[in-house]
Amino acid sequence: YLAAEYADRLQVHYVARTPTMNWPDLIMAEVSGPPEGPSSIMLWSRSIYGYGDRGLNKARVEAWLASLPAALAK
Repeated sequence: YLAAEYADRLQVHYVARTPTMNWPDLIMAEVSGPPEGPSSIMLWSRSIYGYGDRGLNKARVEAWLASLPAALAK
């Protein structure tokens, strides 16, 4: 779910839940660059609890990046 939105920084924060234990993970996305382009996006996903995530956060960021071209084409 959307936890926070900072329009002035082009930044959003989401909370996702792990499939097994339903623990919260934090996701942050930020777009940066001059208005005339080019732009870049920073995605950051991390677990709040535990010592490892078994690759879940990396997979989440890769899935978001893979879906980006289709989302931008809309």
